Amino acid sequence: MADTTRVVLYGSSLYMAGLAASLKTNPSLDVVHVHAGSPAFEQWRQAQAPAAFVFDLGEMSADLALSQLRTCPGLLLIGVDAASEDILVLSGQRARALTMNDLAQLITGTDTGGPRSSPTEPGSSTGQR
Repeated sequence: MADTTRVVLYGSSLYMAGLAASLKTNPSLDVVHVHAGSPAFEQWRQAQAPAAFVFDLGEMSADLALSQLRTCPGLLLIGVDAASEDILVLSGQRARALTMNDLAQLITGTDTGGPRSSPTEPGSSTGQR
């Protein structure tokens, strides 16, 4: 059996149900859909180890979303908003910044081999405006 990446979708909207159904067609993803307010959510949080957690921005509090990053530091947290078609991507990736130069390198991406592209400017190689 091929390796799969576990993705958890959290939300009860029709949009999240459609998103879950669509992602389930990808054989490289193991998709789990948890309905908002489900009593099994806490149990799921302790037992599962997803690579990504996708949630409806309108159904999940910021505190609960950020707590996911604290409990699962390598987690990719993706908030979606069907009304505006916005996607918010957060990562629990940690780095140690001992100096201002270290912090500047993290911000510019030069610690990983080059500056980061701006997600708001397609085709930008520097992310500068």
